[in-house]
Amino acid sequence: MMFGLSFYGVMVILTRFFLEDLNYSEADTMMVVGAFSSIGPLFAIAGGFIADKFLGAYRSLTISYLGFATGYVLLVLGASSLNVTLSLVGIALASYSRGLMSPSYPSLYKRTFHSEEDFENAYPVNYSVNNIGAFLGQYLFPMFVLVLGFNGSFTLSVIMQVLPSFY
Repeated sequence: MMFGLSFYGVMVILTRFFLEDLNYSEADTMMVVGAFSSIGPLFAIAGGFIADKFLGAYRSLTISYLGFATGYVLLVLGASSLNVTLSLVGIALASYSRGLMSPSYPSLYKRTFHSEEDFENAYPVNYSVNNIGAFLGQYLFPMFVLVLGFNGSFTLSVIMQVLPSFY
């Protein structure tokens, strides 16, 4: 749920952040937001290879959550100083971290069950919880921007990505 909350929450406020705070053109903003949402699934092919051959699922997840957190920290710094480069590097790091996480999570999650049937029964519940997080992130983060600003909203995303790294 934390991934869905933070990733989709950030994705929904990025357009306004780039248009209003960083004074990006509409076309450039759409390219950035499009890249943020599409690089992760595309990189999942390479992320699966890296996880399977070199890191393993657990290390890949840990690295990806820390990558998300670092990317969001760079977004916080970019938002506080209105630094476009930091913001873009943060977005790229979060996107590539999503690609490393995507294939690793189901593999690791599957190992927690004694049978294939138990896994098949539990996985849709897990998937639904993540989708609830995605829904809530897209619904709540625009309100967080009104109360906390972009800095506070990006900081909240950092916290949501650091917590799973330690559990």
